[in-house]
Amino acid sequence: MLAKQISDMTIEEAYDHLAKSIVIQAIEDYRKTLRKPNKYKKTINNLKALEKFFLSEWCYHLSGWDGNYIIELIKEQEGTTND
Repeated sequence: MLAKQISDMTIEEAYDHLAKSIVIQAIEDYRKTLRKPNKYKKTINNLKALEKFFLSEWCYHLSGWDGNYIIELIKEQEGTTND
């Protein structure tokens, strides 16, 4: 049960879990957005916003993961070279 798991966490573990969850959600959103046609302005804007997040210091601070690597890995996995 999630509530029990959270209550067993230290404050630091809970913050770490939250930080990584934010980045994981952005990764899931990026995957979904890459699957949409790029002819729509909203799709292009969403991709740009997510890429900006991945390349930010905040993303690195939250996850410790390199943003360029995240972007390229997802594009490779999705079989796309959308820029």
